[in-house]
Amino acid sequence: MTVAVLVNSAQEATRMVPWGARLAWALQTDLMIVQPVRKSGPPGARQWIELDSQDPNATDESPRLLTAVSMALEPFWYSPRDDDDPDATAASSSTDSSERHRLHVSVRKLAAASPDNALAEEVPKLAIDLLLIPLQEPLPEHHDELKWERHLFHHAPCTTMYLRTLRDIDDVFDNILIPAGGGPHAEVGLQLAVELAKLYNVTITALYVTQDVDEVSQHVGERMLQRIVRRALGKDADDRIRLRVALADHLQDGISNVLPDGYDLVLIGATWEATIRKLLFGTAREDSKGAGRVAAWGAIRAPIPLHNRVRQALERFVESRVPQLDREQRVKLVERVQSSSRWDFDFMALIALSTLIAAMGLARDSAAVVIGAMLVAPLMTPLVGAGLAMVQGNYLLIRNAARAVLFGFCLAFAIGVFVGYLPGVYVTAEMQGRGSPNLLDLSVAFFSGVAASYALSRPNLSSALPGVAIAAALVPPIATAGMSTALGDYRLAVGALLLFLTNIVAIVLGTGLSLRAVGIRDSHRHGTAPSWTRYFLGFILGIAIILAAVESSWSGLERHGVSRNFVQSIQACARKHVEDAEVIDVSTTRENGERRVLVHLKSATLDIDPLIDEVTAMARDRYPNQNVSVQFEITQIVLRKPNR
Repeated sequence: MTVAVLVNSAQEATRMVPWGARLAWALQTDLMIVQPVRKSGPPGARQWIELDSQDPNATDESPRLLTAVSMALEPFWYSPRDDDDPDATAASSSTDSSERHRLHVSVRKLAAASPDNALAEEVPKLAIDLLLIPLQEPLPEHHDELKWERHLFHHAPCTTMYLRTLRDIDDVFDNILIPAGGGPHAEVGLQLAVELAKLYNVTITALYVTQDVDEVSQHVGERMLQRIVRRALGKDADDRIRLRVALADHLQDGISNVLPDGYDLVLIGATWEATIRKLLFGTAREDSKGAGRVAAWGAIRAPIPLHNRVRQALERFVESRVPQLDREQRVKLVERVQSSSRWDFDFMALIALSTLIAAMGLARDSAAVVIGAMLVAPLMTPLVGAGLAMVQGNYLLIRNAARAVLFGFCLAFAIGVFVGYLPGVYVTAEMQGRGSPNLLDLSVAFFSGVAASYALSRPNLSSALPGVAIAAALVPPIATAGMSTALGDYRLAVGALLLFLTNIVAIVLGTGLSLRAVGIRDSHRHGTAPSWTRYFLGFILGIAIILAAVESSWSGLERHGVSRNFVQSIQACARKHVEDAEVIDVSTTRENGERRVLVHLKSATLDIDPLIDEVTAMARDRYPNQNVSVQFEITQIVLRKPNR
């Protein structure tokens, strides 16, 4: 087991290494100092170099780094990792020698094209328990060092700590402050502080910040803090922890209020990048009250759970094989999607025109006209925008996209109802084909979303978008729902609406997956996406599962444009009139203004006139105001008497 300290220079080593040594000593582990260096080469290539002051090939920086490490370790009882002498000693420490263990130290240089990725991948191999990362001063968003430290903090699988050192500290320090608001990160901070307290006999203060909403806020905070500490530390909670509650509106204010008491280390459990930097660079300002007495500020993150590590490994695998968008391509994609996901006059006009074209094509039972309407419909872009917003955590975009889809649906449905009331309009085969969604429709819509977002992200693939629009088929189901509502066929209307909802859900999921695969991520201002994106994704996945369950239970006979109730009625009628009869299939078509119902029947007799009369009456009730004819296709069964 190892504590690893990341250093970029000798000056950084002077302040970082003593803290790494204290933690390694408290945890009874080895200490590794790692200097990352960028080196050109293949993305996966990496080289570990043991730094040695006697190495003739050492660079000018290496001896200075080794000297800084050696001076920083002087107060500690340590030996190099390759030293086999069990009696090797160094300068004495204030800790009793009976409690010491030999602190094995190694200094290494990691040369790789992406040292942050390389180190994150090497953590399990090196058995690193705790990784200390120096926190730089606030830098511009595009700065490479900022991306480097963020990537390691959020992707290294072990316990990881940002550390901002403000001044040198003696070997013995007295007080540690742990703001504990619950959650795994604060628990890890408490556990680490207890290990330090066992060795250095420091005082640990667990702080709970709550708003002063009434006279019992203080007592409620104390109860909450006791529960958090007991959950994190168990039996060690009562012996080494001092509990303190601060009444303040914000965490930053609560911490500032207790700083004048003097703390050598303030350790915050957090993962949100904005929160970390606000606390470590806002609360820790030198001119803040009491902040000047703090030697170091830290932000600690618990080890990444296994399922998250699997997800990250999958993401790295995809990134290595799918061409990623560069910054300029991402800007153009987001700009194009945002501008096309708003409800404006152009969007309204295209929705109205495409719905009118689709409704006329459905009324004429013309597939070619319906396909033309699909090409005009603009609904695909706001759905891509919804998927992009889900991946980015862009609340404004998801709001605009939802507004465009909702208003577009209402306008298209109203136009469909209007066309349905026109004379001579009836339920056609094209309409019935959109009233019985199934799992294949869900799959088609999902892959349509993948294809649409991928084509939008690659300008050279824009020619594929018309094909995607045809496959997605968003406007025809809305027009079908409106027209069948006007015609009184409510079951068909519900089926068409179900198909539209299926398309929406699957397209958003497919879009989100595709955009994440090509390199779209949440805002770099934070470490993780806003919490609403997780709820939104969970909601969409839940709807998809419900739709899949509903559509999988849909009768196979309904896919031929016939409702389940009608089929069941025909089956009951066949059993009543014909012995040993079995209905195999029921379908309906519309030709030359006449509705034809075709029933495929297995029967031992061809005398089915009563059945034909009753089914014809049922069909006329089912399709009022239409010319209806019923045809039976009979497969005759020959019954043989058993030989005696």
